[in-house]
Amino acid sequence: MASAKGHPPDDWGFLGIGDPLLVAHDEQRDLLAVAGTDAHSAITPVAVHDSRHFVRRALVRSRFPVHAMALHPTRPLLAIGTGQYDGGYFFEG
Repeated sequence: MASAKGHPPDDWGFLGIGDPLLVAHDEQRDLLAVAGTDAHSAITPVAVHDSRHFVRRALVRSRFPVHAMALHPTRPLLAIGTGQYDGGYFFEG
């Protein structure tokens, strides 16, 4: 669903992601991982898209905020660093 210039249509956005907060891009495999915010819950959505055609390949949801993401250089893996301070002694995630 890409426009003629290879960019997503103006109204496309990152459906199901909310506001994008963090992005990891792999140019060699044309992958784009996007972490966003869900305004309706505390769940953080993370989606992997094909960066040429903007087709979603995967969607996961984290119960903790996402602080870092990295795509593996040779394997089809995405590392997601999550966590939050609980206000006491513990950092969960």
